[in-house]
Amino acid sequence: YQTNQLVELGEDDPEFLKELLAQFQKELAEQVEEFKAALKSKDKDQAKDSAHTIKGICKNIGAKKLAIMWAELQAQSESGNLDVPDTVFVQTNQEVEKVLPFLEYALGS
Repeated sequence: YQTNQLVELGEDDPEFLKELLAQFQKELAEQVEEFKAALKSKDKDQAKDSAHTIKGICKNIGAKKLAIMWAELQAQSESGNLDVPDTVFVQTNQEVEKVLPFLEYALGS
């Protein structure tokens, strides 16, 4: 994980970094639900857009592996393949569970 870019963004402002982490968690949860809804309704464009947004959110906090996972889902959605097995969500959730404690520790939360 690349926490140095977060620290640069926060310029040693721990409150800003805490808000950023909270915003990451909130936006990630919302976008994942939008992605799942798009899959359910077979909305290729919304699925692609949600995956793209999630990829960007992950990049912004330095979660490279998670960003790569969502880039793959974005490409899959873009190709029209909306058959995403539940195991993919288990994998992304597992990665989030790894990222959050690391970020909290690195940010001194």
